[in-house]
Amino acid sequence: MRKVFCVLCALILLSALPAAAIDGDTFNEQIAPNAGTSSAEWYVFTYRMQGDEIDYSLYNAYLDKALETKALSAVEIQRCALAKLAIGLSDGTTVDETAGKGGIMSYIFALHLLNNGATSELYTTDSLTQTIASMQLQSGGFALSGESGVTDVTAMAITALAPLGMTETIQKALTFLANTRQPSGGYKSYGCENCEATAMVLIALAATDSLGDERFAGLADILNQYAVSGGYSHTAGGAKNAMATVQAECAKAAITYAQCGKQVFVFDKTSPPRAVSLDESQETKSTSPSVKIIIIAIIAVCGLACVTALLLQKKRLKALTAIVLTLGLVIACCIVKIETPDEHFAVSEGTAVGTVTLSITCSAIGEQDVLEQTQTAIYKDDTVYDVLLRATKQRGIIIVGSSYISSIDNLAEMQYGAESGWMYSVNGSYPELACTDYKLKDGDTVEWKYVLKLFQ
Repeated sequence: MRKVFCVLCALILLSALPAAAIDGDTFNEQIAPNAGTSSAEWYVFTYRMQGDEIDYSLYNAYLDKALETKALSAVEIQRCALAKLAIGLSDGTTVDETAGKGGIMSYIFALHLLNNGATSELYTTDSLTQTIASMQLQSGGFALSGESGVTDVTAMAITALAPLGMTETIQKALTFLANTRQPSGGYKSYGCENCEATAMVLIALAATDSLGDERFAGLADILNQYAVSGGYSHTAGGAKNAMATVQAECAKAAITYAQCGKQVFVFDKTSPPRAVSLDESQETKSTSPSVKIIIIAIIAVCGLACVTALLLQKKRLKALTAIVLTLGLVIACCIVKIETPDEHFAVSEGTAVGTVTLSITCSAIGEQDVLEQTQTAIYKDDTVYDVLLRATKQRGIIIVGSSYISSIDNLAEMQYGAESGWMYSVNGSYPELACTDYKLKDGDTVEWKYVLKLFQ
């Protein structure tokens, strides 16, 4: 009875959290173009478990382009392949080409792929479960390297193993997660307590029907502490963060999915998306008039016809002229392109208040720098984020995040270890402010640095 009560409490708390409401247009405009990045694929996993009716044709076209043009790691390729399976397509030979090429995570995602119907000549679900089980640490946890278990990796291992009934391994891993809860009730990764770690544990609990386990009581309430307007923050009290938002939403979707009797991260079969030419879809998008504008125009024309007939009957030509001019102005406002401040002033000249030196470095992993030291103009009230966004847009570099940057140029946090990720420094110091809050001044030196450990 107590277990049932815990489950009900979790569901009630999760139902009060922000919902991931989305329509097809929003998905195609905001998420599909980012196909091949971690947040985009996590959104697909989330929406598929939510059962949202979305046409993934445009997303798939962007995903194919990303797979052709981007240098993706083994795990990134697997995540894209899992998204393909989730939307009803084949993953090709991904398992055989990538399993074991990215440490434990490449075995975990390979198992996810097999659980969703992928084929392999080299691996079976049994062989992969045994391989993953052999990597379990004495503490019961799993890690990318070393002897200290990591929350996120452990939770993801549990989720992949859950459909295969690896009871002993899973129970040891759940005990590890229970023992590593922080005094606040949440979970830590990347050097601090954060939303994503808590979300990943909730997904693992949903996958193993363990939401009623008293050791994890109140965890849904902890996730609620990260809720902000329109999403979730990486750390409590922070600003909205893309990865925190999608993984929190994925946790909610996973719980609902499990409550419907479905296996978490084993996706319902769906019809594959239709073939779409990316160039054609973009051309259609740029040339097709807005449905709303068409409706407004039809209503306006009908209204004008009625008013014209009435005024002509009464011979009020001056009033008719005024109405026609007013209507013309309204239609012009509807169809004219109105630029946002960012679009209009992106390359504004004559308003710079100074320059800063910006660089984006990857020396910790032996890779070529994304951006060598370069002088860039700053404008009034520019923050570290403003400068990063402007510099990367100008060079076609993709970034994910705002107040917290989780990925730059497809190099993402935790890709090289549990504490790996992006940090910024100004004049050699690491400010205790989000990059959206730190305002720059003339002469500052800003470095975005990929680190393997916090404050490395």
